[in-house]
Amino acid sequence: MMKTLFILMLILSFFSCQDDPKESKSSAPDEPLEFETEIPREAQEELEFLKENSLKFKVDSLLLEEDDSDVLKDLITSKSYLKIEDYYMLNLKYPLLNENIKSSYANFNDYMTREFIDLNKMESDITTKKEGSGDSLEIIKHPEIRRIDYKIYQVNEQYISILFYKENYFSDYPLPSYSFQTLNYDLEHAVFMKYEDFFLNNTEDEFLLILNDILRKKINSGEIYYSCWEISKEDFYNYKNNFVLNHNGIEYYFDDCIMCPSSTGIFSIKIPFDILRSILRKHNTDRIFS
Repeated sequence: MMKTLFILMLILSFFSCQDDPKESKSSAPDEPLEFETEIPREAQEELEFLKENSLKFKVDSLLLEEDDSDVLKDLITSKSYLKIEDYYMLNLKYPLLNENIKSSYANFNDYMTREFIDLNKMESDITTKKEGSGDSLEIIKHPEIRRIDYKIYQVNEQYISILFYKENYFSDYPLPSYSFQTLNYDLEHAVFMKYEDFFLNNTEDEFLLILNDILRKKINSGEIYYSCWEISKEDFYNYKNNFVLNHNGIEYYFDDCIMCPSSTGIFSIKIPFDILRSILRKHNTDRIFS
C-alpha cells in the first residue's frame, strides 16, 4: 500500500502539469518519470482522488485568505451573477467602485462590466464549443463551469489591488483549471496601474533575479514543494503585471504549471517591500513606506 501511494504521489507531481486542459506555457527542466509497467486501475482511481482533493484544497485556501473588503465596504460594492443552464453554469463575483465618492471611478466600473465580465462572450464561447463538438445534452460528460471570485487589498489610501481567481471546468475534463488576473488601481487619479508605474524602467531582469532568489531559497529550505522551478524570463515578462500590493509586500501570481506543478497548490510568490527599494519609483517608495 505504501509503495503504491509513493508511486501515485510521484506521478501526481511530475504529470499534473501535462494533463491540464490547457497547454502549459512553461515546462519543468527535468524529464518526467517513465514507468515500465501499466498503472493498475485501482491506482489510477486513487490518483484521481488525490488530485481532485488537492485542487479542492487550493480553492479553500484562497477563499479563506483575509483581505481588506470590510475596510473598503463604503468604496466597494460586490456584485454577483449566477446562471445555470442544462450544460453550463456561470458563477461570477466582482467589485464595482462607488461613483458617488468620485465620478471618474466610472472607468473602473465600465471595464469590469464591459470587458472583464463579458457575459455574451463567455456564453458564446461555451455554446460554440458545444456545437463544434457535436455532443447532445444527453452525452455531455461534464457541464462547463466558469467561476470567478476575488480578493481586494489596500496598501495605503491611494492604491487598491484586486486578485481575481478563475476556476474553469471543461466538458471533456472532470477536474478544474485555475488562472489568475490582478488589477492595480490608483484611487487618487482614477487610473489603472502597471509594472512601469511602480518600478523603474528596465528593471524587469533585476526583479526576476530577486524573485527567483526568493523562490530558490524556499525550495532549498523545504518551505515549498521541491519540484517547483525558477520562473523563466519569458514567463515573467508575460506575467509582469500580475501582482498585488498588500500589507507585507508584493505578491506575484502565476497560472497552473508556470512556477509549480498544478497539484502543489502553489500559485504565488511574496516579495517584501524592503528588498525592492532600489527599483521602486521614488514617489511610490515614499507612499508605501510612509
